[in-house]
Amino acid sequence: MEPRINGFDYQRVTVADGVTLTAAVGGSGPPIVLLHGFPQTHLTWRHVAADLAADHPAAISHLALLDVLPTLDMWDVLHGLNAAVAFHLYLMAQPPGLPEELIGGSPDAFFGHFLDVWTRDPGALPAEVRATYLRASRDAVTSIVADYRASAGIDVTHDTADRAAGNKLRMPVTVLQQDWGAARGYDAAGVWRAWAPDLDHQTATCGHFMAEEAPATVVGALRALLQR
Repeated sequence: MEPRINGFDYQRVTVADGVTLTAAVGGSGPPIVLLHGFPQTHLTWRHVAADLAADHPAAISHLALLDVLPTLDMWDVLHGLNAAVAFHLYLMAQPPGLPEELIGGSPDAFFGHFLDVWTRDPGALPAEVRATYLRASRDAVTSIVADYRASAGIDVTHDTADRAAGNKLRMPVTVLQQDWGAARGYDAAGVWRAWAPDLDHQTATCGHFMAEEAPATVVGALRALLQR
């Protein structure tokens, strides 16, 4: 049986024709929606979700919590040696066929690489959780590649149109990142502030998987945002 978040009910939610998602639901009151990233499953939120479920928060409509740059800006800053850390973006941006075949040939090595090099504290990913991430990613190579391919296509089109139109995120926004932006010579907070004027940008001392490596920091940032 796959690991689960203790105390949460699991549901299958239909979001489109032929597309259903698994949702783990806990607590009561207005929901906080926690979406996992690459190459994880909902288990990345197991510590944070259990903590927040006890609070019954009053509002979530103004929440953004990311360890990433906006898509258009991401491509703008990835050049020279900086691009080496994002080889997977360039690989999965290629036309259908080659990326899927290359990754599908050794999926555990590919996805396991990011679980290893993006984690500052290896103990934050127990063996059964890591195995779950690898199994889920292995079974979803086509979908994962399609999602990343969109970041070099329609996502850029949408961001370019929003930038030209002067569209902004008008709600309060909190961005929590590991401090890799400053280390690579650019101002991540400045990039985000161009999109979100009401911004609280924080850095965390951890690897990319901050909900697992620094859950108390994440919970604190979320609770502070809910008070804004």
